[in-house]
Amino acid sequence: MKNDHYCERCNVSYILFSREVKCPNCQHSTAVLTHEHYTFIPETLKIMQENKRQFNKYAPDVFTITSLADYLRRHCLVIFDKLELQNPDNHSHFLDRAMGKLDWHDNLYLKIHFRDIIAELHKHYTYKKPKHSLKSGFKSLFYA
Repeated sequence: MKNDHYCERCNVSYILFSREVKCPNCQHSTAVLTHEHYTFIPETLKIMQENKRQFNKYAPDVFTITSLADYLRRHCLVIFDKLELQNPDNHSHFLDRAMGKLDWHDNLYLKIHFRDIIAELHKHYTYKKPKHSLKSGFKSLFYA
């Protein structure tokens, strides 16, 4: 399902990742939608899991971007790869710094929106030590 949503009031694109999301530009509420409209977070988590198993990283070398959802998802994958690689003590501080490095040009509303998306993904993100790793200090998502 396509995750991009367009605001009826100000005509900007954004991601409906939960029922509480309003237009990040004008705060206009979306008409009542079903749970099928809020698939961005579970889809992204599934992609992260599949990429980690297949490529041993979240962001594959080739990633097609055809929508705002694809663009934001790509940034999410790269940031979570960096999070695991650097393994900082303070995840929130790390995520704030990583997001601050992105250039949003004239779309500053997307910076706040993206921060909310990263925060929601991070709620579901947990470190677990891999069972078969030679690197005992390495921690990764999705290992049993």
